[in-house]
Amino acid sequence: MSLPLDMQGVPRKARLYLGISGGLDSAYLAWRLLSMGHPLLLHHCTYRTTQQRWPHEETAYRAILDWLTAQGLTDWTLLTTEVDLNGTAGYWLLDYEYLWWVAGIHLRNRNRRDVKHLVVPSHAESRSVRDRTFRRMYETLSRTAERSITPIYPMARYDRPQIIGDMPSELVEMCWWCRSPRDGEPCHECATCKVVDGAFEVLRRVA
Repeated sequence: MSLPLDMQGVPRKARLYLGISGGLDSAYLAWRLLSMGHPLLLHHCTYRTTQQRWPHEETAYRAILDWLTAQGLTDWTLLTTEVDLNGTAGYWLLDYEYLWWVAGIHLRNRNRRDVKHLVVPSHAESRSVRDRTFRRMYETLSRTAERSITPIYPMARYDRPQIIGDMPSELVEMCWWCRSPRDGEPCHECATCKVVDGAFEVLRRVA
């Protein structure tokens, strides 16, 4: 049975804005929200850094969209951008600052005035995205969009084992999460790999 999502009063079938990276969190929410009848405005950023994870993310997000389409979950529109940090490694706050500023630009479009919520794919093990720093970013998002955009956190109460355990296995297999791939494979040493590897280990023990 699917985990109940916390939709924080969002009306049924309201169109939502969601970034889709090719990772587990955004793939899970895209699948769940579309299954619940929410049309999605999806944004994928080709985020080129020295970590060299972007080619894997490109492959993953395209596979995820193909999989959603095969499931009959087609009520989405894709927007894409590209940023090259010229050899500088990504800084995690910069990721959010850039992506939510772009979200504001996307949502300023008069044909998207119905979108009033940005989906934040945070989970129980994520850094806090509700502190003062992030509140300033949400304010910038709304100013850029020229109207109030409310962030929602549908899966914030769940940890990675719960999320991965709730996903179809074929969807998990096409996702990418490593921040420092080696020879095209996950490194199993970066912070994200440690969290995901730990989640898989929990699931193996439960099984």
